[in-house]
Amino acid sequence: MNTILYDHQIFSLQKFGGISRYFYELNQSNSYYENNLSLIYTPNQYLLNESNNKYKKFEIPEVFKNSIQKIVSKTKRRFYKINNQYHTIKSLKNQNFNIFHPTYYNPYFLKYICKKPWVLTVYDMIDEKLNLNLNGNSFINNKKKLIHLAHKIIAISQNTKNDIIDLYGIDDKKIEVIHLANSLQPYVKNTKPNFPYILFVGNRNLYKNFDILLKAIHIIFKKYPELHLICTGPAFNDIEKKKFLSLNISERIHHQFTNDDNLWQLYHQAEIFVFPSQYEGFGIPILEAFSAGCPVVLSNASCFPEIAKDAAAFFENDCLDGLVHILQTLISNSDMREHLKVTGLERLKNFSWDKTRQQHAEIYLKALI
Repeated sequence: MNTILYDHQIFSLQKFGGISRYFYELNQSNSYYENNLSLIYTPNQYLLNESNNKYKKFEIPEVFKNSIQKIVSKTKRRFYKINNQYHTIKSLKNQNFNIFHPTYYNPYFLKYICKKPWVLTVYDMIDEKLNLNLNGNSFINNKKKLIHLAHKIIAISQNTKNDIIDLYGIDDKKIEVIHLANSLQPYVKNTKPNFPYILFVGNRNLYKNFDILLKAIHIIFKKYPELHLICTGPAFNDIEKKKFLSLNISERIHHQFTNDDNLWQLYHQAEIFVFPSQYEGFGIPILEAFSAGCPVVLSNASCFPEIAKDAAAFFENDCLDGLVHILQTLISNSDMREHLKVTGLERLKNFSWDKTRQQHAEIYLKALI
C-alpha cells in the first residue's frame, strides 16, 4: 500500500472551508492508501474536533490579547506556517513516502521533493477567469508554476479541468476529474425559526453574487411578508447593514454562525437554498442541501449544471428577473419543491468520500508509473 504525504498548508490557513474539508476526508482511514498529514499546530476545527485529535491549537496568552489584538491573527498565521512548514520539510527530507500531495499552492517543497512524484489538486480558476487576483501576483504565479510542474493534476470538476486547459494549455491526459462529496449528517434539534426562510451559505463577496439575491429578496419580500432570509458565513459588515436599512428589510435578514450539525438543520428547515455564484470549482453546498432535502436554486454558471444536473432549479447568471421568477414559482408550488427534494437526494447517490478516496488512489498509482 502506498504512503501519501500531505502537507500542512490549508490546515494552517483554514478554520473551516471546502478545501480543508476535502483534505480532511482524504486523510480518513481507508483501504486504498496510507496517509501521513505533516502537521503539528492547526486552527482547523475538522481536525481539532476529532476524538483522537493529535494536533495542537496555538493560543496567544489571554493577558496579551487586548493589547495586541490587531496583530493576533497575523501572529497566529505566521506561527502556524513557520512551525508546520519546518515539520513538513523534515518529512520531505526523510523521503519516507511514495507520493507527495501539497494542499495549496506554495511551491516551497520543490527544493526538497527530490525525485518523488507529486500530485496537485486545482480547486478552481476563479482568480484567472474573473481577473480577481485577490491574493496578488505571487499567488497566481505560484499556482501556474505548480500546474506546469506537477506529475498529475486533479480537477474537482470537468469545468475546472476545461478552464485549466484553456488558460494554460495543459495536456488533457495530465488532468483527472474527481468530484467531491457531502460530509453533513442528519441532525435535528427541537428548535426552529418561527418564520419560513430562504437560505444563503458562505461568503458574500464579489463573484459570490450576493447582491443579485439581495435585489431579488427585496422584490420577493413585498409579495411574501412572512418570508425571511438567513445567511451563514462572515458576520454582516457595515456596508451590508446600510444596504439592508436602505431597502427596509433589516428585520427580515438574519445572520447565523453555525457548525455542521446546525448547518444541516438550517438546510433541512429552509424553504429554498440559493447559490447565485458566478463561478465555483465544485460547490459542496449543493450536495449539503441535497442531503438535507432542501430545494436548490443555482445560477446557470461554471460547474453547477455538471454537479446538480436536473436536481436543481436554474436561473441565467446575473438575470434578476429570472431569479425572482424561479423563487416565486418555488415558493408558491410545494409540488415542485418536493420534486427537487426527491431528485436532489437521488443525485446525491453519485457522490461519496469513499468513491473520492478510491479515485485518488488510482491517480496516485498513475503518478508512480
